Amino acid sequence: DFSSCILPAFDVSPYSNLYPNPKIIGQSLRWLYEADKNSKNLVFFASLKGLLQKTLPYKQFKDHSLTLKCQQDLPDDFSQKLHSWGYHLTPIVEDPGTFSIKGGIIDVYSPANEYPFRIELFGDQIETIKYFDPETQLSIRNTNFVSIIPAKEVIYADSDRKKIIDEYKKTLTSDFENNIEIQETISALAQARFFHGIEFLLPCFFENTESPLEYFTEPLELWLCQHNEMATAYDHFLSDLKTEFETQKDNYLRIPYEKIYGIFESLESSLLDETKKVYFNNILIKENVDDFSEDPLVYDSYSLEEFRTNCKNLFRDKEKYNS
Repeated sequence: DFSSCILPAFDVSPYSNLYPNPKIIGQSLRWLYEADKNSKNLVFFASLKGLLQKTLPYKQFKDHSLTLKCQQDLPDDFSQKLHSWGYHLTPIVEDPGTFSIKGGIIDVYSPANEYPFRIELFGDQIETIKYFDPETQLSIRNTNFVSIIPAKEVIYADSDRKKIIDEYKKTLTSDFENNIEIQETISALAQARFFHGIEFLLPCFFENTESPLEYFTEPLELWLCQHNEMATAYDHFLSDLKTEFETQKDNYLRIPYEKIYGIFESLESSLLDETKKVYFNNILIKENVDDFSEDPLVYDSYSLEEFRTNCKNLFRDKEKYNS
């Protein structure tokens, strides 16, 4: 059977004075984690905006990920690592990107995992690791190891904060000396603090951002639905962003849209050469399908959930229709 993983794009415009939903950021990081794992029997879904929205470099993602195992000593700087990777210390762990420390018990909710996990220590050694339900806080099952990945796409660890601030100042057009929002942003960056909307500043943290597709280390079978329509819609999307960018000159989070999103032509250049591409388009074959001598293969996609289900069925029937 197949499971699925969805890559969402930002749910708000970078120039709307609104901020991305934290759950969307967690979903994106989970997608990157699964892509890096080359997980088998996993179908990856993504909108075009999600695929062309730039993310942190693959090397940075790998360098700031961690696997913990039972009978292993907990890293001395574990709490500091979590802070620098975007995790928030909370009394109770209920949401991805949070953690708590209560004596020899540490709860962490990594975007890499479906459920949060609880570490029980004996001294500095990890004695047990258990997944638990975030609502009831009750244990689900034991595990011998867990993966921890960044909770944010921006990472302060090993970053030159002065360089980040200098890059941020380059995006400003207003007098930042007298702008409170800008001064608060500069102060937060100088102190390595996370704040709402920091995801839009990703290009200030990394000189070379990457496509989510670059996280795959093995060739894919890429299915593109309504390829031409997608390209047209994406052109309109970039055009709208350009208009917003030009009219929001006093916005304190005004990163050029070209640094946040790639161009449509860059999509295939991010793929490995051996990648197979399958194009799906709506084609009117006949006015009345009742005239067909045998049943046509129809996969309508009225909603994302229906599309996911139909894709799973098509995967199962693939050998049948290829024979």
